[in-house]
Amino acid sequence: MRSTFKILFYINRQKTKTDGKTAILCRITIDGKSSAITTGEECLPTEWNAKQGQTTDKRINKRLAEFKELVEKTYRDLLTRDGMVSVELIKNRLQGIATHPTTLLAMSKAELQSVKECVGKSKAESTYQNLCYSDKLLCEFVKDKGVKDIPVITITEDLFEEYRFYLKKQGLAAATINRYLCWLSRLMYRAVSQRLIRCNPFENTKYEKTEQKIRFLQKNNVAKLMALKVNDKEAEQARLMFVFACFTGLAVADMEHLQYGHIQTAADGQKYIRKERQKTKVEFVKDKGVKDIPVITITEDLFEEYRFYLKKQGLAAATINRYLCWLSRLMYRAVSQRLIRCNPFENTKYEKTEQKIRFLQKNNVAKLMALKVNDKEAEQARLMFVFACFTGLAVADMEHLQYGHIQTAADGQKYIRKERQKTKVEFVVPLHPIAEVIIEHCKAEQERNGGMQSVKEKGETETRTDSLVFPRDCSRSVMAAKLSIVGRACGIRERLSYHMARHTFGTMSLSAGIPIESIAKMMGHASIASTQIYAQVIDNKISEDMDRLIRKYQKEKAKEEAI
Repeated sequence: MRSTFKILFYINRQKTKTDGKTAILCRITIDGKSSAITTGEECLPTEWNAKQGQTTDKRINKRLAEFKELVEKTYRDLLTRDGMVSVELIKNRLQGIATHPTTLLAMSKAELQSVKECVGKSKAESTYQNLCYSDKLLCEFVKDKGVKDIPVITITEDLFEEYRFYLKKQGLAAATINRYLCWLSRLMYRAVSQRLIRCNPFENTKYEKTEQKIRFLQKNNVAKLMALKVNDKEAEQARLMFVFACFTGLAVADMEHLQYGHIQTAADGQKYIRKERQKTKVEFVKDKGVKDIPVITITEDLFEEYRFYLKKQGLAAATINRYLCWLSRLMYRAVSQRLIRCNPFENTKYEKTEQKIRFLQKNNVAKLMALKVNDKEAEQARLMFVFACFTGLAVADMEHLQYGHIQTAADGQKYIRKERQKTKVEFVVPLHPIAEVIIEHCKAEQERNGGMQSVKEKGETETRTDSLVFPRDCSRSVMAAKLSIVGRACGIRERLSYHMARHTFGTMSLSAGIPIESIAKMMGHASIASTQIYAQVIDNKISEDMDRLIRKYQKEKAKEEAI
């Protein structure tokens, strides 16, 4: 469809200066949308000819003609370069204002920069790093097409399918492909918000449905990791953090910020970790361009808008449901305060999700514990994995675990008290003897290498509480790679991850008969529902529960017969 383009000079007779003159304005109209810009010229209202769009002064008319030529040239340049043009783009170009990017890769860089500015405020560093890789893949895709960039206005639904096919050729999993496709769609919504295009061309496209399977280690695999001897420094730290997460349930972000001050000792001598989990905050209202929303104006549409906004953030369905529940909770509060008559979201539906947890069996944990590793990084990866298996700490919690987080109760039992890096929820984990051995091993290694400062007082050596238990000399991605090597060395077919160690801790704790409420506290879960997902009820646990029920029935029957 050919766009309409018109230029009109006019004056506002109602606005005159003290000398009686008024500014000459230029109205630019494209496809029915118009915007006014000042020409920098002035004249008396009596000198203006509205029909011709000119004054009686020939010099002013000449400058107006030059201004018109400049507008027309700007229109042609934008249309040739970007394949699209709008009144806002022309106005910004003429006024020297930085314009919004109009091409796909430029828009991706701009969106990435906006996320970077939010790191530490509403976004986590890990979120930014993940999006950087999304941008990198998109750049490689455009390069593979043989072009430098793609004008946004030329993008159709076909590009979505082309990108999907490109990602499949890279051998990526369906869930990973969906995440990168979401980034592409997110850029289109940015273009819509900036009025570069009227609607998202990918709005009706469908994503491949994936069934999320939770991976965890069996006890034998955790044992393998614990027994593994690793000479590589980074691999050893990766191993230690994984084992630590298995026995503390800490996520990787929580381990990264775990300090020794987070490990405390209860009155009975039991040591535990008390720490808040780190969590990314989502700012939906700010994104809508308003300071706040009056409760009385809220309708069911806001629920769907918020759901759609959360999907654009790349959040999982279960996470989205949690945020939507909070929104609904606010409406019930408004009802109780008689601000509104009923909850506008009362009949809305939540997306159902089924989450399967991956964990290691005991024999695989035993293999990890017994494994001998010479690579330094691989050995650390092994130790951390085993540590996670017996503490449940996530990798972030292990990475930030300090000796000050490890405390001793009155009865001599050590425990970790720390806030989780992800949620800032405090958790308390009694130290399993295996986890305690790993901590002592790390302390001895640091003292031998001079990496941990100590102070002596009254003949005793005191470890600095702010020293990290698992200091790393390499990135988390390197540790993850080393952990995979350790898993293969143990003969474990499944790909190891630190969150798998956390799942292993949950399942092993449940199979050991520890109450689910206690596991929730140890893993730093704000809701016991999260624990029920992590601590998967395994077959032998179901069998034990059934045996217990049968024995109870037999006892009751015996009593009745005796009576």
